[in-house]
Amino acid sequence: MATFKCGRNKAWLDPSASAEIAKATTRADIRELVDKGLIKYVPRHPWKPQKKQLPSAVVERKVLRSRERNRKRQVYWQRQKNLDEQRQLRDEARVLYKELYETS
Repeated sequence: MATFKCGRNKAWLDPSASAEIAKATTRADIRELVDKGLIKYVPRHPWKPQKKQLPSAVVERKVLRSRERNRKRQVYWQRQKNLDEQRQLRDEARVLYKELYETS
C-alpha cells in the first residue's frame, strides 16, 4: 500500500467491492477507490498514552539505592573473606600450639 505509506495489514478493503478492487491496476485507480471509500487506512491498534517519564529525583534515588545495595553486598563478602582468613590462621596457630605442648 504505497499510496498510504503503510503495510497491507493496515488497509481495509471493502469485501463487497472485491471485483472492482481487483480490476484496479494503477495507483490512480487505487486513489479513486480510496476517494470512494472502498479502501481505507485503519490502524491496527489505537494509540495508547505515552508512559510518563520518571522525575530525575526518583531515578537518582533508585540509582543511589542500587549502589548502596551493591556496597553492602561487597562489604559482606569482604567480611566473610576476612573471617575465613582469620579462621585459617587461628587453626594453624592451634596446630602449632599443640605441637609445642606435646614436645615440652
